[in-house]
Formats: sequence, structure tokens, C-alpha cells
Amino acid sequence: MNTGNMRERVTIKKYTPSTSATGAITETETTVATVWAEVRAIKGREAQNAGRLATIETYLITIYTRVIDTGYFLEWGGKKLNIRSISDRWEKDKTMPGQFLKIEAEYGVQH
Repeated sequence: MNTGNMRERVTIKKYTPSTSATGAITETETTVATVWAEVRAIKGREAQNAGRLATIETYLITIYTRVIDTGYFLEWGGKKLNIRSISDRWEKDKTMPGQFLKIEAEYGVQH
């Protein structure tokens, strides 16, 4: 992994349960971190969603080590990306100590 390819700002978020003034339980978006990432489009397809044609874009996102799971989601370039998988493999970089995480995420589908 070349750290010079990490040129995009990606925000890691999660839904946190909260209680409104009336006592209703709702979920609010909570920002976990904003990180530098490499974002690559890996495929696109169309699917029927509630009787409508929808475009689904899949991205491979590489970030520096973070605690993250598939219950989180990402925001990048005004898009909300649902995390579909997180690689078990860590990739060592010769120019920067530490490890990188590869995330497959989709835009255009509901969580």
C-alpha cells in the first residue's frame, strides 16, 4: 500500500440509539472518525428496488488501522456507503509503520 494514494477524506459513522424528549427511541448518526483513504470503484450494477431501477456502486476503500465493523457506515463525496465486508488480511506498508484495512462498501442500497 502506497500511503500517497490515500487522498480522499472518508468519515466513519455509526447509528447510536437515543431517546427523544417524548421518550421515543430513535437512532442518530454519530461520527467515529474522519480519515484519509484510498477509494477505488470496483463495480457497478442495476437492481430492482421497490419496483424501481436503482444503481448500486461498489467501492474498495483502504484506510489506516481503525476499530470498525459492518454495523458502521462511511460517508464519502456526499455518498453514504454501507460496509459489506472488511478484509481479514492486513497489508504492511514499507513507508509507514502499522497496518491498513480494506473495506468493501456499497452505495445505492439500504442498510
